[in-house]
Amino acid sequence: MRRAVGVNPFVSLLAFFAFSSLLGIAGVLMAIPMAAILQLLLERFVFHSAAMEPEVSPGRDYASLLRYRSARPGPRPAQAGAAQEKRL
Repeated sequence: MRRAVGVNPFVSLLAFFAFSSLLGIAGVLMAIPMAAILQLLLERFVFHSAAMEPEVSPGRDYASLLRYRSARPGPRPAQAGAAQEKRL
């Protein structure tokens, strides 16, 4: 299962036993997909939660970094329309 789905073989066995005892035949059919989802959520939010934190440049707080990234050179679309109306 590790090569095909990415789920640890021991976790696959535990998933088969747990979900089959809880949900019966439907649990056996859904054991591997549910185990893969659980493993993905645990890896993403529990084990590697520090990797998801946004990096902040020294000297800038998070809000000013967002403003800096969203700033585009030149007029914005709403300002461009207003500039064209002034010309007419």
